[in-house]
Amino acid sequence: MQTERFKGSLGIILLVVALAGCGGSDSETAPIKPGSNVPKGGATETAKVLEKVQKGIPAQRGQWMVDIGVDPGGDLAYTVAKVIAPSGNTNFRLENPQAEGHDLTIEELGAGHVKTPVVREGSRWIRVSLFAGKKFVFYCSVPGHREAGMEGIIEVDPSLEADDLKPF
Repeated sequence: MQTERFKGSLGIILLVVALAGCGGSDSETAPIKPGSNVPKGGATETAKVLEKVQKGIPAQRGQWMVDIGVDPGGDLAYTVAKVIAPSGNTNFRLENPQAEGHDLTIEELGAGHVKTPVVREGSRWIRVSLFAGKKFVFYCSVPGHREAGMEGIIEVDPSLEADDLKPF
């Protein structure tokens, strides 16, 4: 009788140990460290000044603009890994040529975020207030896309003036 009880207890212990090993990858349990998936060697985009009002661009003359494209080849990637912009309001345009949906989420670390709706074969705009001394990241919030590398950083350079930036 003790042998049967021992076998039963041993079976339960083995089952618990086996199930404990089925936790999946670390990304399922640990939050993503902002900026950890930024592709190495990606393009850097510097904000540009809108010189004249243009149809389809929801911004006024003199505002800062940044284009962030999705890889036209179909990869889960942005065409930009780093954005440099002055402090103040900046307009970001997500351009997605893919049939697969992507969005653009811009997050101030330790604070909130803003994002576009999911876009398929089109573009959307968002306006973000960037502050010197704060850290910002951008990423696609569609499940699995940020983990696949759709992430970048925004560097706020308070020394940039509108005269330093190229026209949009």
